[in-house]
Amino acid sequence: MIGIETGRNRINDTQMAFCYLTNGVFSIITANPKDFEIFESFEINDYR
Repeated sequence: MIGIETGRNRINDTQMAFCYLTNGVFSIITANPKDFEIFESFEINDYR
């Protein structure tokens, strides 16, 4: 059986993404774009 490890950070990222989307935020500027790649609803911009 293959286990899926859902760490605390991934759960927090999911909750944060939900809060952003429900409040009309669709574009994110971040230092780590990979954190948000899974969420296809955002336009992701690297601040560098």
